[in-house]
Order: sequence, then structure tokens, then C-alpha cells
Amino acid sequence: MEPLTPLTPTISSEEARVFLKKRVREKIFANLAGAVMSLIAGAFCVLIVVWMAWLFTHSYTGKSNTWLWITLGVIVFSSVGYATTDSEYLSRLEIRTVDGRPAYNIPLPGGWHLSNVNRFSPTTARSQAKVVLQLLFALPRSFVGAWRYGKRTAALMKVEPSASAGMFAALASRGKRIPYEELAGQALKDPEKAFADLLLLDVAQHLETQPQGLVVTSKCREAMTGIKQDGMDF
Repeated sequence: MEPLTPLTPTISSEEARVFLKKRVREKIFANLAGAVMSLIAGAFCVLIVVWMAWLFTHSYTGKSNTWLWITLGVIVFSSVGYATTDSEYLSRLEIRTVDGRPAYNIPLPGGWHLSNVNRFSPTTARSQAKVVLQLLFALPRSFVGAWRYGKRTAALMKVEPSASAGMFAALASRGKRIPYEELAGQALKDPEKAFADLLLLDVAQHLETQPQGLVVTSKCREAMTGIKQDGMDF
């Protein structure tokens, strides 16, 4: 008979170190790609603003330099508005209808539309204004996203896989919650940074219930052990 696979396989610190080192490389690449894509999106938004400002200027005013002031005004307005507006507030959209039923918009032949949206409702008008603001805020949001990706990349470059390998090996082997007090002894140095590194790499999850601790993510444990984890010890 073939030997049974142990239910709780032991992961060595070296295996954990190799896994974390690979994870760091993947995360750095993903965040660098995110930063580049965000910068491209931001540059595209700027080009759209410049093009629309130029089109408006040459269609209505005829002045050659007005497009520049319009562009600067839109960029300043969107940046200040993005910094001072709650994103959660913008995401809450409410549409009022004339018949109280869910909103619908049905295209008809000939370019007509059948809709029950009450466009004269102040609530509907506010929601439409929020949509316009979300489009305007796409410009600063792209550059802020690139900055955040850059900061995350810088933090990932400071991760030391060997320092938290023992801690991660214990988490992957047990597959259940391990309190911080017990995990601290597995770190080679600076346990707090080791905790933060594991969270930054998305290989562990913080559990707030007592006793507070970490638990390995199911995907990481499956990758390390080949055993699917149906649930976590909360």
C-alpha cells in the first residue's frame, strides 16, 4: 500500500523562503505594471482634456491660447475636487422614476428611447452630476493610483524573505490561526516588520478576534502543500 499523505505536512523554512522570494518578485512586477498603466491612463486623460479644450476654443471663441487656460482650469478643478470629495459619496447613485418602478432605458428604432427615468428629480440630477464628477476625477485618480503603486513597490523591495520564512512556514504547516505571541518567536529579527511583510505580500490574513493572530491564505497554503483549505480557523 502507498503511504497516506499527511494531513498537516511540514513546510521547511527554506521552502517558505523560496516561496516568499518568488512572491516578492511577482508582487513587484504586478505593482510596477500597475504604476505604468496608471500613468498611461493619466496621460490619456490629459490628452482628452487638451483635445476637448482645443476643440471648444476653435469652435466657439477662436482665440488660440484659450485652450491652455481651459485645460489648466479643468486639471486644477478635478485635482482639488478629488482631494476634497468623499469617493464613497460619489459611488452612491439614486435614480428616481416617474412610475416608481426600477429604472429602464430601452432603445427603439429610429433613434428613440423609452425610459421611465424622472430627469427633473433633484435626486436624479445629483446622481448625474456624480457621474460627471467621476469622469473628471479619472485624471487625478490615475496619477494617485500610480503613486500608490510606486509606494507599494518601494515597500516590497524592502521585504526580507529570510526574516519571515520561519513564521510563514509555521503558518503554512498548521493552516490555522497562530497568535502573534507565538509567531514572534519564529522571526529572525523585528517581528513587527515580519508581520507587516506577510500582510503586504497577501500570504496571510490578520484575525481581530481574540487571540489576535495571523492565518495563512487558502491559496498560498494550497500552493505550498497541494491541500485545498475549505475554511479558516477564525
